[in-house]
Amino acid sequence: MLKTIIYREFLANIVTFRFLLGLIICMALVGANTYVLTRSYEGKLQSYQLAVQAHTDEIRNIEVYSDLSCRHLPKADKKPRLMSILNEGLEGRLGNTVEVSYNRVPVKAKQHGSDNPYLVVFRRIDLTLVFQIVISLLALLFSYDAIAGARENGTLPLTLSNAVPRGALLLGKYLGGMLSLVLPLTVSLMVGALVILLSRYTAISASDWARIGLFLLISLVYISVFFTLGMLFSSRSRRTATALMLAMFSWVILVLIWPNASAFAVMKLTTIKSDADLSEESSLWSQYRREVENYAKRHNVTTSFRGSSSSHSYGKTMIGEFRGAPEQLKLYHEYLKFSEESRIDYADKAGQIWQEYLTQNPIRQAKLARNVGRISPAVAYACATEILAETDLESHLRFLQQARQYRRELIQYLRDQKAFGSEEWYKREAGEKINKEGIPLFGERPEPLSSSIRRASFDMVILVLLNVVFFLSTYLSFMRYDVR
Repeated sequence: MLKTIIYREFLANIVTFRFLLGLIICMALVGANTYVLTRSYEGKLQSYQLAVQAHTDEIRNIEVYSDLSCRHLPKADKKPRLMSILNEGLEGRLGNTVEVSYNRVPVKAKQHGSDNPYLVVFRRIDLTLVFQIVISLLALLFSYDAIAGARENGTLPLTLSNAVPRGALLLGKYLGGMLSLVLPLTVSLMVGALVILLSRYTAISASDWARIGLFLLISLVYISVFFTLGMLFSSRSRRTATALMLAMFSWVILVLIWPNASAFAVMKLTTIKSDADLSEESSLWSQYRREVENYAKRHNVTTSFRGSSSSHSYGKTMIGEFRGAPEQLKLYHEYLKFSEESRIDYADKAGQIWQEYLTQNPIRQAKLARNVGRISPAVAYACATEILAETDLESHLRFLQQARQYRRELIQYLRDQKAFGSEEWYKREAGEKINKEGIPLFGERPEPLSSSIRRASFDMVILVLLNVVFFLSTYLSFMRYDVR
């Protein structure tokens, strides 16, 4: 009996014009946008490879160790994610390269390789956005008349008169309708995967295939939310026109209005401190300068130096030679070691101030906006797919954390080489002794799939719970539904 209901419901859906139109629209949008995003990914990948090579060459061209403080500043580059085609998320908005120096903790990223920096404020139409809008709307159009429509055309009382249990009928309509929605979703996703595979510069790894499979699963759970919601309205209405009006109103609120309105409301109702007010950092560096000056006075250090000593926002590049008395050279080297080791300590303190500011202000506001937006299944779906694509905020913060770990590796390298208290720090001739091949380079470690699944599980649970609530509500309404 259940199989017959499922088959009839599935057949009734796929022979309709709305199914054909939805299938064509999904395939066209997914195919076209996957092509555009794949070409964009190819450009970002090429830009990334050129940047990594340029930054590697820059490090290998240092003349003295102090070059690493700013003149040839090491860089941490974030590799573009192929799965950003599924959900571009925040990729391209928060930057993809970080300047790393022992005398400043990296807390922000910059953007390289942007063809038009003014366009980063606009979100591209990725696969998540297509499914978020088109497939959810198609799910409502398939389900709004599942019960009210059957009552109007007289098939509902006829079916129930044949001793068909209401629960079995409801479950059959749900499974048949969802089965018909699997087709446009799966076919369009296969079209997108084919477009990616046709590119000469992209290769889908086993992990990527697993992420695509999970993306399909989450998408099915997401459209099921709207399908059960449409069935709920149909079971609460006696006319299909009423059910359609309620379904469209709820779709506009949940998909179009709430995701943007919640972020706007959080931005207006919560205040964040401006980074211009971080007076603690400036006073901290003033304290550092006084401490270094006091050290020089206490130890009667002559800081006579001839050459170029250029100050930058990150520190000072010194290339030249010491011009003081020969007996002062050792004291001068001890002074340099104290100065740079102290700079590291103060940089750690300044970095802590910046991290606390970012965590308590813009990052906290962004997370609050996301949590408030999760009332909408569209936002929960977008959050889950962002995590799978590694284009969410936490993935970016993970990249910055790895950049800070790289800084610690760079500091340990300089300490192992005894760089701070040596002539190789500033004397060009002595710099020939530097083992440039030993300078550590940044290597990004992608997030394991298991970790992505664990982080996405919260949003997946939200979508599952919404399905359960809407289906049970539909069941309770249908049990009392007057078919006459």
